[in-house]
Amino acid sequence: MTSSVYRSSALVVAVLVLSLLPDEARAQRLLGFGGMEVRVGVADLEDVESGVSYAFDLDIGYLFTPPLRTYLRFEGFRGDFDPDVIEGGGDLDGAGLEAGLRYDFLPTFFVSPYAVIAGNFSNIKASDIVDQAAPAMPDGIHSSFVYGVGGALHLGERLSITADIRRLTGSRNVERTLYSLGLRFSPRGFDMYKP
Repeated sequence: MTSSVYRSSALVVAVLVLSLLPDEARAQRLLGFGGMEVRVGVADLEDVESGVSYAFDLDIGYLFTPPLRTYLRFEGFRGDFDPDVIEGGGDLDGAGLEAGLRYDFLPTFFVSPYAVIAGNFSNIKASDIVDQAAPAMPDGIHSSFVYGVGGALHLGERLSITADIRRLTGSRNVERTLYSLGLRFSPRGFDMYKP
């Protein structure tokens, strides 16, 4: 409960700070606010039945060229261990922070494909496991390399629906594939892709 309050507070502070930047600075360089995105989806992990994932992304500006966007993501997932693998089952929960790059290939087209690469740090915990013979479960901070592809369907200049598949590397119990749908809002619209 307390950790979720801290995460929510940090998120609110980040959004407020970014919203105070002058309009001409937003999305026009690194540390410029380009927008935000909320997403939900399915987390696919080894030994875990398909669980739920959720994320909140902040576009924090471009790097070298406007289609190469930098982002910061607050994310989490939850799933139940497969009772056929771990007798009696159990829960696996994770929450973390991801920083990465997204390249929008056709940023002003109706459908815009994109690719992402990132680094992720997640606090992952296994709980309610009664099987004493179960292998060691993840407990603590784990780092992952992230890569994926997706597409945005633009509903005008500022709003788009997104869908993507991302793979997070790591050990058997923390490696995961995320399938998600999201809603992206860009206050500057297509202007953020102008140098």
